[in-house]
Amino acid sequence: MLCSHEHADHNFRGGVTLSGRTKTLFSIEKIHTWHDEVKGAKRGDNQIFIIDDGENRIAHLGDLGCELTPEQTKKLQNLDAVLVPVGGFYTIDAGQAAELVKSLNPRIVVPMHYRSGRDQYGYDVVGTVDVFTKLMDSVMEVPGSEIETTDEQGAQVVVLQPMMKRIS
Repeated sequence: MLCSHEHADHNFRGGVTLSGRTKTLFSIEKIHTWHDEVKGAKRGDNQIFIIDDGENRIAHLGDLGCELTPEQTKKLQNLDAVLVPVGGFYTIDAGQAAELVKSLNPRIVVPMHYRSGRDQYGYDVVGTVDVFTKLMDSVMEVPGSEIETTDEQGAQVVVLQPMMKRIS
């Protein structure tokens, strides 16, 4: 289980049961960043996780809210996939995310932490994904919450469209 930061809306450790297995099939590198542009003064720390199984390197940027240092950017090169927040206000915004993605040059980009424009799900202060996708090339929408990739696949932005169930 990985947790990018300790906010209650992103951390539900109590809902996870660990298997007890200690052998991992992958390595995880953690990069400390901030959840805001003022070194955590507004929202605290954030962790980026790079998961490597020996064949693929995937980075989850968490609730990144600051610019990365050159050293951090270097560690995030040659990614097979990156999950990047794009909604702004609580994280980097669509323009910052597009610039960051272009500097990292990953094969697959999965935008996250945005308000759904389809059903207006999410806080009004958070931007919709289309602001980000208009800044990017090769965008495709995928129904569901998972994708399969191939080595032949070119660079692209993949917008996942999970089925959302509203709780009454």
